[in-house]
Amino acid sequence: MFTIEPQTGFVLYLLLALGGLCVAVVYEVYRTEIRRWTLSKHRLRRCTDCNFTFVVARAETVARCPRCRKVSTMRGR
Repeated sequence: MFTIEPQTGFVLYLLLALGGLCVAVVYEVYRTEIRRWTLSKHRLRRCTDCNFTFVVARAETVARCPRCRKVSTMRGR
């Protein structure tokens, strides 16, 4: 078995705690970057009936206006 002096043990404990905190911060930044909203002109739509502007999901092929609930031809902004 080996012995660790109190000062060395404290430094190791402090380094492990700071390392864990750094890993948690990096994970949180990475997680929020994945879920960040990115808007582009082809996802922003305006209803031709009521002129309401809204965001269309990427995989959505037919757009329904959230205000008037009509499925109609949508034109880009």
